[in-house]
Amino acid sequence: MITAHEQTGGAEAMMEIARDYAVTRRAFGQPIGAFQSIKHRIAELYGLVELARANCIHAASREGQADFITAAAAARISATEAYDSASRDCVQIHGGIGVTWELGLHLHTRRARSLAIEQGNLLFWEDILVDRLTGAAA
Repeated sequence: MITAHEQTGGAEAMMEIARDYAVTRRAFGQPIGAFQSIKHRIAELYGLVELARANCIHAASREGQADFITAAAAARISATEAYDSASRDCVQIHGGIGVTWELGLHLHTRRARSLAIEQGNLLFWEDILVDRLTGAAA
Protein backbone atom coordinates (compact mmCIF):
# COMPACT_ATOMS: atom_id res chain seq x y z
CA MET A 1 0.00 0.00 0.00
CA ILE A 2 2.90 2.33 0.78
CA THR A 3 4.18 1.87 -2.76
CA ALA A 4 0.94 3.26 -4.20
CA HIS A 5 1.22 6.33 -1.98
CA GLU A 6 4.84 6.83 -3.04
CA GLN A 7 3.86 6.51 -6.69
CA THR A 8 1.06 9.05 -6.24
CA GLY A 9 3.44 11.50 -4.60
CA GLY A 10 5.97 11.01 -7.39
CA ALA A 11 3.30 11.57 -10.02
CA GLU A 12 2.17 14.76 -8.32
CA ALA A 13 5.75 16.04 -8.12
CA MET A 14 6.32 15.36 -11.82
CA MET A 15 3.04 17.03 -12.74
CA GLU A 16 4.01 20.13 -10.76
CA ILE A 17 7.48 20.24 -12.35
CA ALA A 18 5.90 20.01 -15.81
CA ARG A 19 3.33 22.69 -14.96
CA ASP A 20 5.95 25.08 -13.56
CA TYR A 21 8.13 24.61 -16.62
CA ALA A 22 5.18 25.12 -18.97
CA VAL A 23 4.32 28.50 -17.45
CA THR A 24 7.91 29.80 -17.43
CA ARG A 25 9.32 28.46 -20.72
CA ARG A 26 8.43 30.62 -23.68
CA ALA A 27 8.18 29.80 -27.37
CA PHE A 28 6.93 32.09 -30.11
CA GLY A 29 6.46 34.86 -27.57
CA GLN A 30 4.15 32.98 -25.20
CA PRO A 31 4.47 30.36 -22.46
CA ILE A 32 4.49 26.81 -23.83
CA GLY A 33 1.63 26.09 -21.40
CA ALA A 34 -0.57 28.19 -23.68
CA PHE A 35 -0.26 25.58 -26.43
CA GLN A 36 -3.19 23.20 -26.50
CA SER A 37 -1.16 19.98 -26.55
CA ILE A 38 0.84 20.95 -23.45
CA LYS A 39 -2.24 22.26 -21.65
CA HIS A 40 -4.14 19.03 -22.31
CA ARG A 41 -1.24 16.83 -21.22
CA ILE A 42 -0.94 18.60 -17.90
CA ALA A 43 -4.72 18.48 -17.38
CA GLU A 44 -4.69 14.75 -18.09
CA LEU A 45 -1.86 14.28 -15.59
CA TYR A 46 -3.89 16.17 -13.01
CA GLY A 47 -6.79 13.77 -13.54
CA LEU A 48 -4.52 10.73 -13.21
CA VAL A 49 -2.96 12.07 -10.01
CA GLU A 50 -6.32 12.83 -8.43
CA LEU A 51 -7.69 9.39 -9.35
CA ALA A 52 -4.62 7.73 -7.85
CA ARG A 53 -4.92 9.87 -4.70
CA ALA A 54 -8.61 9.01 -4.30
CA ASN A 55 -7.92 5.29 -4.75
CA CYS A 56 -5.07 5.41 -2.21
CA ILE A 57 -7.26 7.16 0.35
CA HIS A 58 -10.06 4.67 -0.26
CA ALA A 59 -7.69 1.71 0.10
CA ALA A 60 -6.24 3.11 3.33
CA SER A 61 -9.75 3.52 4.74
CA ARG A 62 -10.61 -0.09 3.88
CA GLU A 63 -7.64 -1.67 5.67
CA GLY A 64 -8.81 -4.66 7.67
CA GLN A 65 -12.11 -4.82 5.76
CA ALA A 66 -13.20 -7.57 3.38
CA ASP A 67 -12.77 -5.41 0.27
CA PHE A 68 -9.28 -4.17 1.16
CA ILE A 69 -7.55 -6.26 -1.52
CA THR A 70 -9.86 -4.88 -4.22
CA ALA A 71 -9.25 -1.31 -3.05
CA ALA A 72 -5.49 -1.90 -2.81
CA ALA A 73 -5.40 -3.32 -6.33
CA ALA A 74 -7.26 -0.30 -7.70
CA ALA A 75 -4.86 2.00 -5.85
CA ARG A 76 -1.78 0.22 -7.19
CA ILE A 77 -3.08 0.23 -10.76
CA SER A 78 -4.03 3.90 -10.81
CA ALA A 79 -0.86 5.00 -8.98
CA THR A 80 1.38 2.98 -11.31
CA GLU A 81 -0.25 4.45 -14.39
CA ALA A 82 -0.15 7.99 -12.95
CA TYR A 83 3.55 7.91 -12.04
CA ASP A 84 4.62 6.29 -15.29
CA SER A 85 2.60 8.73 -17.41
CA ALA A 86 3.67 11.76 -15.37
CA SER A 87 7.36 10.91 -15.57
CA ARG A 88 7.27 10.29 -19.33
CA ASP A 89 5.16 13.38 -20.06
CA CYS A 90 7.31 15.62 -17.89
CA VAL A 91 10.43 14.56 -19.79
CA GLN A 92 8.66 15.22 -23.11
CA ILE A 93 7.37 18.63 -22.02
CA HIS A 94 10.91 19.62 -21.11
CA GLY A 95 12.10 18.54 -24.55
CA GLY A 96 15.78 17.78 -25.03
CA ILE A 97 16.74 19.05 -21.59
CA GLY A 98 14.44 16.47 -19.99
CA VAL A 99 16.82 13.59 -20.65
CA THR A 100 19.98 15.31 -19.40
CA TRP A 101 21.58 15.10 -15.97
CA GLU A 102 20.82 18.77 -15.46
CA LEU A 103 17.29 18.19 -14.16
CA GLY A 104 17.34 14.52 -13.21
CA LEU A 105 13.87 13.88 -14.59
CA HIS A 106 15.01 10.57 -16.03
CA LEU A 107 15.61 9.39 -12.47
CA HIS A 108 11.88 9.69 -11.82
CA THR A 109 11.24 7.58 -14.91
CA ARG A 110 13.56 4.91 -13.56
CA ARG A 111 11.91 5.08 -10.14
CA ALA A 112 8.43 4.88 -11.69
CA ARG A 113 9.40 1.76 -13.60
CA SER A 114 11.08 0.08 -10.61
CA LEU A 115 8.08 0.77 -8.36
CA ALA A 116 5.79 -0.63 -11.04
CA ILE A 117 7.58 -3.97 -10.67
CA GLU A 118 8.02 -3.91 -6.90
CA GLN A 119 5.34 -5.87 -5.01
CA GLY A 120 3.82 -7.19 -8.22
CA ASN A 121 3.65 -5.66 -11.66
CA LEU A 122 0.65 -3.97 -13.24
CA LEU A 123 -0.67 -7.18 -14.82
CA PHE A 124 -0.54 -8.95 -11.45
CA TRP A 125 -2.72 -6.26 -9.82
CA GLU A 126 -5.05 -6.07 -12.81
CA ASP A 127 -5.63 -9.82 -12.57
CA ILE A 128 -6.39 -9.51 -8.86
CA LEU A 129 -8.83 -6.68 -9.48
CA VAL A 130 -10.62 -8.52 -12.29
CA ASP A 131 -10.84 -11.71 -10.21
CA ARG A 132 -12.24 -9.81 -7.22
CA LEU A 133 -14.76 -7.84 -9.27
CA THR A 134 -16.00 -10.79 -11.31
CA GLY A 135 -16.14 -13.00 -8.19
CA ALA A 136 -18.18 -10.34 -6.41
CA ALA A 137 -20.58 -10.01 -9.36
CA ALA A 138 -21.16 -13.76 -9.72
